[in-house]
Amino acid sequence: MIGNEGWAPIHVACSVGNENAVRFLMFKKFVDTNIKAQMDWTPLELACWNGHPRIVNLLLKDKKTNLNYSHHQRGSCLHLAAKLDHFQIV
Repeated sequence: MIGNEGWAPIHVACSVGNENAVRFLMFKKFVDTNIKAQMDWTPLELACWNGHPRIVNLLLKDKKTNLNYSHHQRGSCLHLAAKLDHFQIV
């Protein structure tokens, strides 16, 4: 469910690095890990952009998470992490 700000709870949890919330949402609520928020941000992109490697690993445990999603302006998750020197993700 997307809120008024254009983000679902999974987007917020991935953006701020709340590992417990991501675990709960993924494994208890069965959320879509590829859901797009405002400006087409995915949970994986937000975790990469904000430098949260543990969240990235959690998301990638879900075989449905699209690692290859690439935004026409931002590029891929790999690009986002590298752009901000989050080499622990790269």
